[in-house]
Amino acid sequence: MHPMRTVTVFAASLLAVAGAPASAVAPSPYILLTPPVDSVITRYFEPPESDYAPGHRGIDYGVVPGVKVRAAAAGTVSFAGPVAGTKAVTLDHGGGVETTYSRLGVISVLPGTTVDEGHFIGTTSAAHPGEWAGLHFGVKVQERYVDPLTWLGPVDVSEAIRLAPTVEDLEGEVDSLLVASSGRAGTHHRACAPTPQTNGLPRPPNANIAVSIAGLNSSTKGGTPDLYRSGAGAEALGYPPERIYRYSYRGTDGRDLHRPYSGLDTQGDLRSAARRLMDLLRAIGRRHPGARVDIIAHSQGGIVARAALEVMATAFDPALPPVAHLVTLATPHEGAPLAGLLEDLRTRTVTGRLALSGLSRVVRRGGPVPDPDATAMKQLAPGSDLLDDLAAEDIAYGTRVLALGIANDLIVPADHSDYPGKVSRVVGPEGAFGHDAVTGSARALAKAHAFLRDASPPCEAAADRLGPLAGVAISFLERRAVDLYSEVEGALGGGLWRGLQRADRALGSPARRLVRAVGSGARWARDALEDVARLPGRIGRLVTTGAGGSE
Repeated sequence: MHPMRTVTVFAASLLAVAGAPASAVAPSPYILLTPPVDSVITRYFEPPESDYAPGHRGIDYGVVPGVKVRAAAAGTVSFAGPVAGTKAVTLDHGGGVETTYSRLGVISVLPGTTVDEGHFIGTTSAAHPGEWAGLHFGVKVQERYVDPLTWLGPVDVSEAIRLAPTVEDLEGEVDSLLVASSGRAGTHHRACAPTPQTNGLPRPPNANIAVSIAGLNSSTKGGTPDLYRSGAGAEALGYPPERIYRYSYRGTDGRDLHRPYSGLDTQGDLRSAARRLMDLLRAIGRRHPGARVDIIAHSQGGIVARAALEVMATAFDPALPPVAHLVTLATPHEGAPLAGLLEDLRTRTVTGRLALSGLSRVVRRGGPVPDPDATAMKQLAPGSDLLDDLAAEDIAYGTRVLALGIANDLIVPADHSDYPGKVSRVVGPEGAFGHDAVTGSARALAKAHAFLRDASPPCEAAADRLGPLAGVAISFLERRAVDLYSEVEGALGGGLWRGLQRADRALGSPARRLVRAVGSGARWARDALEDVARLPGRIGRLVTTGAGGSE
């Protein structure tokens, strides 16, 4: 049997980490973990050769179904739900230290809640066919899995022998690492650092390959998306041109693995677009053996990247290079409200349905805006099957994620660019059209560059608190615009319908029919004007009801 590590080994590991080079695991606050269950270990930690190579990233306890599982230390529940066919819980203990508990049958905690050491977070499940029953327990330090035995003490923490500096001795170091965060449910509360300012073109953040993914209705036929322009996107982040690839919604059979595409090519099924991204990653793997990839995605491009990561998490493919980082800019992780409002406009109003049908026919012949009937538009709407599937599981295995939004985004309001469970930040308003301006925002690029260097996550600023509030206001006004349009159509349409009914009853001789039709038209006009006159009162009641209701 593998011997149990003592506190002496744990203290030694902390001291060793503190003196390790920058590429190693960063130092973390002193923390002594309690074993999550009282049982024998049936399988030990087997470090993988790389983030995506086979291995055993934790230890297994041999327990029967229904055993209560306790928190190994006090922390915040950063994830609780299904992962790869089982149930799991992740606790964030601060300073970059996380513990994971999987193969659970019942989960007893909710994301965002705080638990004490020893708090029961769930119970173990029955064994799957061909497997042993048990609990899988893992420890991550600064996003890297480590051997849990080096962090475990005895079950009764009061009996632990301290051969390491006391907590008081480390208090100054801990305070320098920990900065208070917003406390929003589902987010990770990690050590953060102020975002350094970059002057001019920065140095490459790392030695990885950069892949840029532009968004909906972008085009490289006769134009260049903002994210792909010289001096923007990956180039502005310091990656050299020979290590930058630009994703194509049509495929890799072109120069630099990019086949020029049109706006219409971006409007198809996003799962198909994800498969094309995986084709690009395989081609990059062949060109750059052993290289890791960073993805920088704008808007819809972030959903394409997440859909690809979902497939990569469930089916290991050695031809795919590991994705080290994903940075999303104004990506609708919580759905794009406007995409959902188009469906409301189509179903609630006659003129809206006719207008959208006409717009769709125009766009399919090369119009300047996305097709409102496009598959991608429906998949980007809040509550779509695709977004629900992506939200159901944490699929970013081994990939660090930073989601950036901008306060004046009318397409993806800042409250919808948040990626639950990942580091999410908002920059202040820039430009007249924030959704595009974020790709060239110096503040956004500075945060992304620091993140790609594996620095601590950027600390929250005023924009991180006010940006989501602005997003809520934008979403409210957009919803009220559809309500107002429906009210106006109802008022005018009511008078028109009554006039048509009266004209229909004016049957008889042609002369009488004509006279009655004119009279009906006049009465309709009068009724319509009366309805319009009553509109201010209706609108006032609508706004009052909307403002007083829950959103």
